[in-house]
Amino acid sequence: MSTITVDIADSIATITLRRPATLNALTAEDYSEFANALRAVDKREDVLVTVWQATGKWFCAGTDVRASKTSREVDDNLRDNLLQRVVQTTTDCGQALYTHSKILVAALNGPVMYN
Repeated sequence: MSTITVDIADSIATITLRRPATLNALTAEDYSEFANALRAVDKREDVLVTVWQATGKWFCAGTDVRASKTSREVDDNLRDNLLQRVVQTTTDCGQALYTHSKILVAALNGPVMYN
């Protein structure tokens, strides 16, 4: 199953984060997937409202730093490239949220962290 799912019914798009085992902490790939989901929903004329929700006890714990391989055991250049990718994807995700033209409802089911 995908980390990010999109369901559309009755003019409402529901985007769901599905990583409860990591408190819905997101990898760079997840940020990209979420931004792409927002943009795809934004293009749909049959959608008036977007609901953003998550599974589990936390809504989102921010960036999954364990998945980013930023430990000291990797080469400095590789670590810098990985960190740059995380920054790029989180910035892109923020831009997708900011420019989303539909009514956006965040159904916060628990604590939220953002980097």
